Amino acid sequence: MNPGDTALVFGAGPIGIGLWFALRGTGVEDVRVVEPSATRRGAIERLGAHTLDPTAQDVPAIVAEATDGRGADACYDAAGVAPAVATALDSLGAGRPMVSVAIYETPLVTPLLDLVLGESRIQGSLCYTHEDYRAVIELMAGGHYDTTGWMEKIAMRDVVEEGFEALHAGRKMKVLVDPSLV
Repeated sequence: MNPGDTALVFGAGPIGIGLWFALRGTGVEDVRVVEPSATRRGAIERLGAHTLDPTAQDVPAIVAEATDGRGADACYDAAGVAPAVATALDSLGAGRPMVSVAIYETPLVTPLLDLVLGESRIQGSLCYTHEDYRAVIELMAGGHYDTTGWMEKIAMRDVVEEGFEALHAGRKMKVLVDPSLV
């Protein structure tokens, strides 16, 4: 990605938020986050993100209009669900990558014809290089990653109710268990 490019991040959980911060940290200003959950959209909007609700908006049409029909320069799937992948592929510019960073619980049908006609590609990414860690640590040291509103510390005694149960129910996004809290 380069400054001036357009990127879409699908999913506004902790990985999607991290992607948004990383893209912005490398100078990509036009990053839109596609998220159906109002709670998650609100959390990343409070950090300054431009969001799209795929249940109420035609994401590919919005991207086409914003890019004069070129489509996104890259799409990042941090959601791990079929509708996100389909919408990402429909929003992607010709010859551009969809990068999958999600862990998929069930196999997905991939519309290979869309890839062929758009001369696009799907790329997976799981591990990070020394340079990736260095870049993120530098951004963190510079105060680039704001955890306000999407990450909170909880006491060990609250790990079940305020940790596992709240995360599973979608009431929280990321928790850190802090043994010093009483």
